Amino acid sequence: MLARTQDNTKHIRELGFRRILKARQLDQKRTFLTPKLNFKAQDYSEIINWMDCDLCSPPLLKDMSDDEIKSHIQSDSVPNSDITFKTFPVQTQAVERCVKLVTEASGKVCGAESRDGLIRTTLLSRSTSPINQISKYLQLRMNENGDVQLFNMILLDLRLFTQ
Repeated sequence: MLARTQDNTKHIRELGFRRILKARQLDQKRTFLTPKLNFKAQDYSEIINWMDCDLCSPPLLKDMSDDEIKSHIQSDSVPNSDITFKTFPVQTQAVERCVKLVTEASGKVCGAESRDGLIRTTLLSRSTSPINQISKYLQLRMNENGDVQLFNMILLDLRLFTQ
């Protein structure tokens, strides 16, 4: 739906904004279901049959009022300068770590619930691991020669090893 709001074709842009208004009136809980794709589509706007999909208002447009959306429907220009989308980091180490975890879990178990359970268990196990506790006390530093050395910032508490 967001792509439709930025389309150069007025009727596609108008349909996108009208669907967003309709979704706001329905106020449905957002659930993700993969829609059936039309591989014979001639345009991206035909890939999904929007009449078969449950509509939900895009979270990125939650700060936009209904009056603003209505003004975009009546406008003849593409609202590129009016709508600013928030940027989200997608190439961070945390994201890469999660992608790796999901990939590994998908290879080990069958089904979404089993995969979710394995991922949650793995994350819980990692958060309580003594290795993670120890790493909080360690820091990398450079010596005079420019070599990286691992220094112990404080004496390790022996209780970490006995827990």
